[in-house]
Amino acid sequence: MATDTGYMSNTTPHPKRSLRSNTILSAKKSRQTIFKEIVDQCKSNDIRDLELVYEGVDPADGQILAASLEADSSFERSRARLNYNPSTEVLRVKLMTTEIHEAHARWMTIEWQLMASAGWLTVQEIMLLDHGAPGPQFTGFHGLYGAARKTADWICRVDTARLPRIVIESGWSENFPNLQRDKDLWLVGGAPDVQLVILLKWTKLSRSREKGLIQVWTRDAAGNPVLRQEEFVPGSGNGNDVWDFDISTLRTIAREKLAAMGLTAAT
Repeated sequence: MATDTGYMSNTTPHPKRSLRSNTILSAKKSRQTIFKEIVDQCKSNDIRDLELVYEGVDPADGQILAASLEADSSFERSRARLNYNPSTEVLRVKLMTTEIHEAHARWMTIEWQLMASAGWLTVQEIMLLDHGAPGPQFTGFHGLYGAARKTADWICRVDTARLPRIVIESGWSENFPNLQRDKDLWLVGGAPDVQLVILLKWTKLSRSREKGLIQVWTRDAAGNPVLRQEEFVPGSGNGNDVWDFDISTLRTIAREKLAAMGLTAAT
């Protein structure tokens, strides 16, 4: 599946397109224009991997856009994932994801089943934990992130807690800086509730190959995000990360997903 990452900048004076990432840069747009563009894409039958990114969206417009999109039936049916970061004034909407970007969902399902069968989780604990992909849209962040709206690619929370405990975010390499900022939003704006963030970066290489990178982030004693572990996926290596989840399972799933996309794992 070809990727088309739409990058709609509110600050770029002239439209541009990046040849490597097929990124679109366009002129500043009004709130109404942004809303119409997103809804039109939600209604489109052109199925592709697409993420719209709008820069320079102030918190007032970000809140209004988020509320308006949530109330729109086309947006709801599309299952688009909305993210607004008031610290960076960036609004992002994921309209569709590829096979590889959903690999973590199956990985987590398998791990939860293994924990249950091993008795590591009791029946009562399983009933108490809410996890899935994608997660619901979260608000209630604090500090610079007070106006944030965030939908993660996977979450785990206790019952219906206001924020998750564990978060997974997945994306292409060209969008990884946005995932890094998402990590800060979760761990800083979502402290102390959010305790762990896993980032998955997928990079397309030549000759239809692809590689992945997994990062595990927590907070240090001062409350700052700190990288606890980093490994390549689907390469070889130790099968366990600090979360005691088997990364070898993710590697196997990633290879299957890449094959479905006509790609192979880089070694």
